[in-house]
Amino acid sequence: MKKSLKNLNPFNTPLSKRKAINILIYSSLLIFFINQLSYIHTAGTTYDADGLRFGANIVAQKIQRILSLNADFSDLPVSDVEFYGMFVILPAYIFSHFLKQFVNDPSNLGFENVDGVIYFFMNVYLTVYVVICLLYIIRKLNNRNSSFSIIFMLILLLTPSFSGHSQFNIKDIPFAFQLFLFALLLIEYLELKIKDKIVNLNLKLGFLMGLVLAVRFNALFFISLLICIVLTFLKLKNKLDFKSALKDFSTVYIFAFFILYLLTPSAWVAPIEWIQDAIYQQFFLEWSGSTLTNGEFIVATEMKWYYLFTWFFHKLPLTFHLSVLIFIYLKYKKIKFDLLFDVASLFVLFVFIIFSIARPSVYDGLRQFLFLIPFLTIFSTGVFLKFIEYKNISLLIFFMPIFTYLLFTQYGLGPYKYVYFNELVDTNEISVDCNNVDGCGNWPTDYWGYSGKEVAEFLNENLLAGEIPKKSTFAWKNNSTSLLICRPSMTSYTYLNKDLNYNSLNVGDFSRTEILTLTYHRPRFKDDSCKFLVNNIDYQCKTIYTFTKNLRFNEIVLAHIKECRV
Repeated sequence: MKKSLKNLNPFNTPLSKRKAINILIYSSLLIFFINQLSYIHTAGTTYDADGLRFGANIVAQKIQRILSLNADFSDLPVSDVEFYGMFVILPAYIFSHFLKQFVNDPSNLGFENVDGVIYFFMNVYLTVYVVICLLYIIRKLNNRNSSFSIIFMLILLLTPSFSGHSQFNIKDIPFAFQLFLFALLLIEYLELKIKDKIVNLNLKLGFLMGLVLAVRFNALFFISLLICIVLTFLKLKNKLDFKSALKDFSTVYIFAFFILYLLTPSAWVAPIEWIQDAIYQQFFLEWSGSTLTNGEFIVATEMKWYYLFTWFFHKLPLTFHLSVLIFIYLKYKKIKFDLLFDVASLFVLFVFIIFSIARPSVYDGLRQFLFLIPFLTIFSTGVFLKFIEYKNISLLIFFMPIFTYLLFTQYGLGPYKYVYFNELVDTNEISVDCNNVDGCGNWPTDYWGYSGKEVAEFLNENLLAGEIPKKSTFAWKNNSTSLLICRPSMTSYTYLNKDLNYNSLNVGDFSRTEILTLTYHRPRFKDDSCKFLVNNIDYQCKTIYTFTKNLRFNEIVLAHIKECRV
């Protein structure tokens, strides 16, 4: 008789197996943690980091004033960061500014100035947060199925878009974790209700919901979608008591907003005004830019129904695509799945359908939808384990090739795993050199400027010596180099040696006709990172240096240094 997945529960397995699984979990997380720290130190910071620091500083000042019984904020600037939730951003800001006090010389840590130290510690804080969340998730899943928990964790950690963003994305990664943790507890609520057991999870659900809202307020929509899915399952199982459900979730929502209020210092003085501003910022504020998607510039305000499908189809490893094919096969064989799988897969499906109909203003690929990846990982893990059970295949034999493949396809990217594309994308067409200062091709790569530190180090080595690569055609001399670091300038400028022999230009400053530009590979529509096109400046550029990484033994460009004549 074939083994049931239920029989793989750690409480029904030998103690030695439980110990082995725990050792594997903790050792994997330790390796992940050390690897992330090394990558964080190698790479730099991102497009949004400066703005996040600015917003967190404003909130910190508000807290200080409130504690001193001063509620006058009229002299403080307003930052949109205040309306995105400060649950992780503010502690990261405090953590980094506290630790910087103990760094007398930034060069001891390999940084040119204290700003680099601050960004480093902010990302360290995020990494610690990620590991803590993973431990909690694994604990919850381990109570259900030990094999499921370890496979889920390894697939998630080896998904490049997720682990790559986990190094620096302090907005979207915490949102993904908090929403997923809420979903796990909500599924537990569903299972207990189906079994007619007394449920005392209301305050826990409210607390976790409050944490989600304190990261991103528009989570209110996705939380409500999850709750609707759960209530539908209860209805189908004839276990829905409308009066009881109303009481339960009224408590959840009320307590959640109470937690949100406590964790949102900007709302302490004027909560109604803060909610109004948050709703506007996260539901109605439209971005006018575009995202290069498989060779097409898709404008955020003119969203295409297939945008999200296209990005997930090309960014997720093929193991996720394989799981869909296996799922179709298992459904054909009328294999049943448990509630964890059903809720996760339905949630993903509804998000895609609603997106295709509503077409909200989004950008930056799948960044704003990273929260779907843990749910997709649940789907993949569930499908694979069901297939193993159905076909009576060894767990080790099945998954070893998968993990080897996942490691292989992203190894050459180093710290820049977030730029990963799967085999359905022609690597030769991702980035193409051209006159366009931001490069050409079918996809953006390092659109957040994360490689800025390594590119700055190249400039430190060359400009400091008064030398430019041999490809240069300009007659460079000491103190004659006009360097223009294009948007986002701070991602490289932070790490530049300020004693270099160069003249620093601001974006849009074309007072000189020969300019050395530093840009990231992010082709733009009717615009460019240097604002040549915005200012109707005719320019010709020649690439003299590219910062590249290997994707499956093929080089893709992350950043450009070009000589431009204007």
